[in-house]
Amino acid sequence: MEKNKLIKSIFYDLAACSLFILVILYAGGGGFGFPTGEILKIRILRILVALIAGFALASAGVSFQMVFSNPLADPYILGSSSGAAAGVAALILLGIPKTSLLYPVIAGAASAGAVFAVL
Repeated sequence: MEKNKLIKSIFYDLAACSLFILVILYAGGGGFGFPTGEILKIRILRILVALIAGFALASAGVSFQMVFSNPLADPYILGSSSGAAAGVAALILLGIPKTSLLYPVIAGAASAGAVFAVL
């Protein structure tokens, strides 16, 4: 019975995600219709980036929960979120442009450094 619940939950999640993508794609400033040209490219890219970010955050949360065998575990337990925030804050204070690819690299390194420091 547990397997059926999981399959049903995955189906509902995929259906909700598909509906969400369609609404984002079709809803526009001039009404509800299918966009063309550059607008379509911009929306599709934003949808893909949002999906990738969501998948990354979800997998990080699941890995923390599996490591600690605790369904309430989150990235704040080991200071991972605080380390990433400190790394980005340091870049902002140094005046690095926000379009730099250095931001995600430093955020990841500072996050890993904070976790290693705690462990």
